[in-house]
Amino acid sequence: AHSNSSNIAFLGNIKHLVDKTMQRLALGILSFSRLIPSLNCLTVIQYHTPTRARHLSSIATKLASHSSHHDMTSTNPVDGGSHLNGFSSGNDNTAPMEETLFGLLGCVADKPDVESALNVLKSVMATASTNVEMEEVEQQENDNNHESNIERRFAQHAILVAESMCEIVNDANLHKKERWQTLQKRAEVLQSDVSEANVLAISMVFGALSLFSPETGGSSSNNNNKKNEESQSGPKAAASAMSSTTSRNKNFRHKGRMVANNVLKSFLVHSSCSDTINLTILTHFAKAFKINHEQDPQYSELAANAIRYSLRHDLEDCTSTVLVDPAEIMSTIANAEEMKKQRVSSALALASQMGPWPMLSPVPLIDIAIELDYWHTAEQVCVSSYKAATSKVEVPIVGAIQFNKEERLEEAIKATEALIYTAMDARLFRLADNMATKLYEQGGQSKYVEARLYHAFDTITKVVHKRQLPIIERQVDRVDKSVEKVKSDLAKDEGGGNNKQVLDETQVLLLSDETDSARKQIRRFALNKLTEAGEAAAAHRLAAIYDMEYVYDEKTILEAAAERRRRYLQWEECLNGGIPNVLSEPQELRIAFDRIRNDAVFGIDAEWDEETTGAGLFQFSGRNEVLLIDIPALSSTEEGVKALSETVGALMNSSEATVVGFSPRQDLSRLRASKCVSNDHWLSGTRAVVDAQRIAGEKEPKLRKLGLARVCQHYLGKPLDKAEQCSMWSSRPLSENQRVYAALDAWTCVAIYEKLCPERQ
Repeated sequence: AHSNSSNIAFLGNIKHLVDKTMQRLALGILSFSRLIPSLNCLTVIQYHTPTRARHLSSIATKLASHSSHHDMTSTNPVDGGSHLNGFSSGNDNTAPMEETLFGLLGCVADKPDVESALNVLKSVMATASTNVEMEEVEQQENDNNHESNIERRFAQHAILVAESMCEIVNDANLHKKERWQTLQKRAEVLQSDVSEANVLAISMVFGALSLFSPETGGSSSNNNNKKNEESQSGPKAAASAMSSTTSRNKNFRHKGRMVANNVLKSFLVHSSCSDTINLTILTHFAKAFKINHEQDPQYSELAANAIRYSLRHDLEDCTSTVLVDPAEIMSTIANAEEMKKQRVSSALALASQMGPWPMLSPVPLIDIAIELDYWHTAEQVCVSSYKAATSKVEVPIVGAIQFNKEERLEEAIKATEALIYTAMDARLFRLADNMATKLYEQGGQSKYVEARLYHAFDTITKVVHKRQLPIIERQVDRVDKSVEKVKSDLAKDEGGGNNKQVLDETQVLLLSDETDSARKQIRRFALNKLTEAGEAAAAHRLAAIYDMEYVYDEKTILEAAAERRRRYLQWEECLNGGIPNVLSEPQELRIAFDRIRNDAVFGIDAEWDEETTGAGLFQFSGRNEVLLIDIPALSSTEEGVKALSETVGALMNSSEATVVGFSPRQDLSRLRASKCVSNDHWLSGTRAVVDAQRIAGEKEPKLRKLGLARVCQHYLGKPLDKAEQCSMWSSRPLSENQRVYAALDAWTCVAIYEKLCPERQ
């Protein structure tokens, strides 16, 4: 202890624990921290009384003893628990996993008769194993005198039962339906009697399954990857089957909830300082017995601690203005990206089930989910946080924190708004519309009309292209109904409703009768698209239906164009020279890049179609020139990938450059997802990229919810014209209007950044 200053500080914090038992606990935890360097010792002490200290001390000491026989040189806290994982009872990793399960069992308060629970597991193994296998298990118990402890043998059998269930999942001879039925039958044997012993047995099988799922990387070979996927799907499928069976057994669930509570708390405490436990399995465990923070408010803090620990790197990244590649967060660990997906998915599932909202805001969790395209999981988080904030159940003080429902309701609504806004920013207009509809009460109302409007823009663009003109009227009608619904609901709220959603100036304008209202925008858009497509007859028909003036002549067209130039930011107001062409050849890109490479600040944006993977166009702007880069064309050849890598790719990953995007996470995600003929993607990193939206929101909070068009109006005097946003970006050639729109999107990022940070020029 004296060799480490943090250990000395820790001993000072617990100097009041003077009895012999707690001294052993302290020393045991210090040994345990050799395996898990960032162990939160005070959390462990808080939730375990001195009567159970010997169990913690025992497991900690044994784990530390085991560590001396393994390579424990890694100091990465993510890595700390990797040696505790195992899958087969015959491999070298089983012993530490058994020690972990045995130690966690020792931390469970008010356990029922462990011997009876052991007999339950034996009965399950008797139905699952051949006589030869059972004889081997019994012989192993007899040969190992040090394993005669009843709790240790119970942990061994829980692992064996869990392993047998995983084998069912991975049995290629069984069809999917047969596997599920076999798993449920196995789970039913565990529930053969409504007793606390049976509950303890099934709870510890859940615990064993949570240790099977590997949280650290494996081999990169295809065969090993396939094996790794199977080993992860097995525990999850087994846990899902047990959860499904238990949740339907109302009597068993009700009588066993107290025991299940104690076991789950023990595992959650361990999860707050270790990565050895898969939180997805704990979520299935909680669902099985319908456990959440409403049954016990302590779960809010326990779940929040576990989630914070699991997402400690990601939550830190969410607060940064500089965008860091997900792969760079844990660059020293193999398969880091896949690990991050597993970790985030597990943590978000636990959050949705347990409701840690008195201790944790849903907003950063939504940011992490969106980064990995976990849209459905993000929806569940929004629903869970809103439900907790509007529940009539009074939540008592948790620790030193009182659950302020007003504040948490604001956070829940903010999370929903962020989710829908980001979907729109990613051009996922159908998804944004669906989410705004499903989450209307939870915060979707404030984005409902805008999401519906842009979904209609996108749909009309496509149906005009396909000549499916009757669909246009249906889209206009959907927008009209969305406006009527929101207006009606707002009128009810003014009469005494409890709606806490606040509409920003964009939403208020959409509901108005002004020129830019949603009703008028959708009609103008439909007529313009029909006119561009040469469908004058259809345009005349719609104009008559909507009582609009429509004259298809040159004078009218010129007047309409002049009005748009007056209202919106124009090319000639921003840049000199001709409108840029699309760069599709490597040499064209190199020559154009050389003209802007010495600029101080660069702006970026990307365009794509919702149905395609990757970006259709990448805009890269200097102060006086914009490059329109044809990503599909260039990334399809080795020379094109090399040109991208040595020009824009290198600059975006430079520590000396400043590359500005406006909420660019989706743009970068699309660029990374673009097909690349080379094994090494041209976009190796994004350390130079900063988010102008986040900077603007920090300087002026009223701008946080506004899109690029409105922020342009604030700083540059006019908004951007977004009429081409829903264009067909995968089609070639692009029209002049498309090229102007795309170029200005990137250039305005430079112009806005100069207003925000003049000292950095």
